[in-house]
Amino acid sequence: MIRFPKVRAVARFEFGTAVRKKAFILVTFGLPIFFASVGGGLGVVQTQFLVDQMNVVGIAGVVDESGVLANEPIWEDVSELDDEHRTLAEARGVSTPVLGVEKTIFALHPDREAAIASVLDETLDQGAYVIPEDYIATGTVLFYARDATGAMGAARRATVDPALARLIRDRILRNVASDEIRERILSPLDIEGVVVSPDGAERSDSKRSLETLFRVGVPFFLGMFLLTALLFSSGYLVQTVALDKESKIIEVLLSSA
Repeated sequence: MIRFPKVRAVARFEFGTAVRKKAFILVTFGLPIFFASVGGGLGVVQTQFLVDQMNVVGIAGVVDESGVLANEPIWEDVSELDDEHRTLAEARGVSTPVLGVEKTIFALHPDREAAIASVLDETLDQGAYVIPEDYIATGTVLFYARDATGAMGAARRATVDPALARLIRDRILRNVASDEIRERILSPLDIEGVVVSPDGAERSDSKRSLETLFRVGVPFFLGMFLLTALLFSSGYLVQTVALDKESKIIEVLLSSA
């Protein structure tokens, strides 16, 4: 018959013996903190790397077969660019008409072959956009890149594509008389969220987002920390108990020999 008081006494002794060891404390609390620090550090480094890459000026080619952009007086010579854009364009040997938009230089090419050649020799590090002749009817724009763009290329295109789209929309709407109407078509929404509480108070949606992030993030990380601590500590306890029992069995066998 199992006597639970003795079981509790033995469990309390074994647990206390293991918990008092420095190795147990190190494994239980040190490893989760270490992994969290390493993961957080890598995340910060990767995020900073992506931000730095996003702020690097790049060159994208444009081939306009539809006449939406090519015939517009928006293109200029490389010498007319600002210092940052001009330095890169001259270093890459760009001699075609160009247009600097934020962190991107759009270089106008006469045909697809010339643009593809520039992509292959890495003059156009952001690829080349070809606006087909039937663009007005289909809205299709072809994008040529040297290889799979990956996460970095996708992040860069996330800024280049909207810039080109806005430029095309602006040129299509150039005959609209009112500048306000054209600007509203180009930027139809500028949403500012407002959260209304039951007592009628109003607050910015950005504060609500931070509050939600805090409410979700803190329990999540605490839960992950607790789970990791339990997994490591339970494994350590099992190993300790097994080794202790092994030594006792060996002592019994040696003493009875």
